[in-house]
Amino acid sequence: MSKKKRELQYMSTLYMGIYPGHVLFTCGYKINEILDDLKERGFTEWHDGIAENNLKDDQWYALKRVVENNKHKPVTLYYIIIPSFDRTDYDYCKLAHEVLHICQFHLPDILDRNREWESEAYLHTHLMQQCLEVLSTKTSKK
Repeated sequence: MSKKKRELQYMSTLYMGIYPGHVLFTCGYKINEILDDLKERGFTEWHDGIAENNLKDDQWYALKRVVENNKHKPVTLYYIIIPSFDRTDYDYCKLAHEVLHICQFHLPDILDRNREWESEAYLHTHLMQQCLEVLSTKTSKK
């Protein structure tokens, strides 16, 4: 793999702020590379959450998966998987779209989204900010 392509790959954990939970955020990885990296690091739950889902390398994903952990308790995991990010207006919009899905997946378990509009907006902003920080950190080295 070329050095230039490797610089555009990253895997990061996003925090949900005041809400419980984390999001695995990846860009530039093929699905099998994500799985191999998670397995190599010993992140079994994260690996198992996407291992059997027939994900395609060229698709953007926001996912919610419930898996059993080592203590046999269900764990809810969230993923944003994007194949690349070209800094176009369209890619920023697609990223916001996937972040919105994470809010839609997570918040109904915690609050009433029909009454707590501001909470959803804050979570969306919080996650977007983290995504953009990762993207700017990784792409500014070119």
